[in-house]
Formats: sequence, structure tokens, C-alpha cells
Amino acid sequence: MSSGYKSAREHLEDELTLVSKLVERQINAHWEAGILPRIKDEFSGTFVSGGEVKSLLKGGQKASDSGTTKLEKLDQQIGTMAKSIEAKLAVNRKAGLPLPFDQLRSSFGLTPTEQRALWVLLAIEVSAHLRQLMRYLVNEASRIHADVGLMEILVYSSEQTRDRMIIERAPDGRLFKHRLLEFIGTQRQIEEAPFLLRPLKVATRV
Repeated sequence: MSSGYKSAREHLEDELTLVSKLVERQINAHWEAGILPRIKDEFSGTFVSGGEVKSLLKGGQKASDSGTTKLEKLDQQIGTMAKSIEAKLAVNRKAGLPLPFDQLRSSFGLTPTEQRALWVLLAIEVSAHLRQLMRYLVNEASRIHADVGLMEILVYSSEQTRDRMIIERAPDGRLFKHRLLEFIGTQRQIEEAPFLLRPLKVATRV
């Protein structure tokens, strides 16, 4: 039987590890599709090459057999880690010691994708390591904040979750309605920015 978490910090560490694995998975997926430069030098990930443009125009290339195997392994690891986290949280609940995030998601009735979006954004804010990986994944070395596009890549990329993004990232979605997430910038800057490029962050109160 799984043991529970001793602290909220311990839970945070597990969630950061899970987000790191999500980022690793998508970097590998983009490598296989040919739409992200493989790391060769210090300039990798700072510009879009001709080969990547060709792959983008074709909608990406088919993953190699070894690449497919690696992605399947990463998906399995992500699923196992997520189940382990839930099992530990359940132990805390049963002991009458629910952790803060468990209480938050219950209070607002958050879906699994809404929860994952919160963790991705929080991870990028508190982990310099993950912020650097984000910059590489979005091919923009100067990036400071996550945006809607990154949420699409890390949270809503599967066929099962793709349709939920518009609903959950809408202004009347739970995360914005309850002020758990915030767009960054003035109202005009937010409205004028392309939807996928609108920067996001976890609300300070969260």
C-alpha cells in the first residue's frame, strides 16, 4: 500500500517531476516530427531551420520505430507517476489530512486537464530548469512566461483532450472565472495578442 505525503512540499516535488517528464515527452515528439531542432550547439532551439519549415508544412513527419517506442515508454512513465501521486493523495485524505492542492481542486471541481495546466504553469514559475526546457520546446530563447500555446502542447495535445482547451482556456472557464490563472499584460495587450501567444501565469493568491 502506498504511503501518503509528509508535506505539501513533498507533493510539489512529485508534481514537478511529472511536469518535467511531460516536457521531455513533447520534446521527443517534436524531434521525431522534425519540427524542433535536435541539440547540436548553443544555437539549437533559438531559430527554425529550413528542414523544420519543410516538416511543419507537411504537418510533421512520421516517428521512427525507436522514437515511437521511446514515446510509448514516456507515456507509460507519465501514467504511472500520475497514479502514484493520486494514491498518495488518497492516503492523506483517508487520514483526514488532505493537502492544499487536493482541497483546492475539490473546492473548484477542477478537471484533470485543468489541474495539470495549473501544475505546468506553477512548475515553470518555480523551476529554472523547467523554464529553460520550456524555452527550448517553444523555440524561443528569450521566453519568460508560458502561454496558451504551451498549454496546448503539454496538456491538450492528445485526441482525448484537444477539444477541452477552448472550453477551459476561455474567460468564463473555471480557472479564469475563479481567478486561479491570469493572463499577463494590459487588457489591450491581451486582446491584441494571438490566442496561442497570450502569456499565462498562476494567480499569486494560489
